[in-house]
Amino acid sequence: MKHLKEQDIILLESLVEKYGRDEVLTEMKLSRKTLAGLAALGIIGSVAAGRITVKAEERRAAEEQRQKEIIEQGRKELKEKKIAAIVEEVLRVYELNKAGLDKPLFDPEKMVELCDEYDYDLPLMLAQARCESLYGLTDRAQRTHSMFSVGNHDDGSNRAVYNNFDESMEPYINLMINDYLVNKDIDSLLMPGQFVNFDNKRYAKNKNYEREVKRVRDSLLAKYPELGVNDNTVDYNG
Repeated sequence: MKHLKEQDIILLESLVEKYGRDEVLTEMKLSRKTLAGLAALGIIGSVAAGRITVKAEERRAAEEQRQKEIIEQGRKELKEKKIAAIVEEVLRVYELNKAGLDKPLFDPEKMVELCDEYDYDLPLMLAQARCESLYGLTDRAQRTHSMFSVGNHDDGSNRAVYNNFDESMEPYINLMINDYLVNKDIDSLLMPGQFVNFDNKRYAKNKNYEREVKRVRDSLLAKYPELGVNDNTVDYNG
């Protein structure tokens, strides 16, 4: 070891620091005693160092890919559960109202995707869709395709008419985020008399609106807890 090169010492130390002692021991087939005593530093060369670097990077890339696949699979499964819950809930309400429908009048997948995109509360959206239009069954909703009564006024005027129920989703979310949930969370919004916008105007004339929406939202969360899971905050590795 009289001819031990300084660059080899620096190289090995940097490899241990970057990739860990066990990684270097495994790839270089060194014993802990040898590594600890720095007795084999002289055999470390650029080729061997390159091998360690490549192997470590390959493993790191493989692990990152595995984590991405886990996250993607988790998101897919959560989305499927939410869609299934929506379909079950909507068809139950349709059956109670003898609608004779075998699928929702709107696209549940789009509803889930929009809530994820806007980080919006899916149970609240469903609760209002039920309270406002029975998920699209009411006569007025059939005429306007406004599932959340956005643009439908108490004087009978309809200032918003959509081609289908799916088109009414995004305007509703934007209205809620920008007008009704400004500096207010959902619990506060659903307190008696608090479902008002920044101009203190009520969403609905019904004085019991907050209680009715809260009751439906709470029942949805109790039956389908997955609806309340925010995809952006899920630890799919946990």
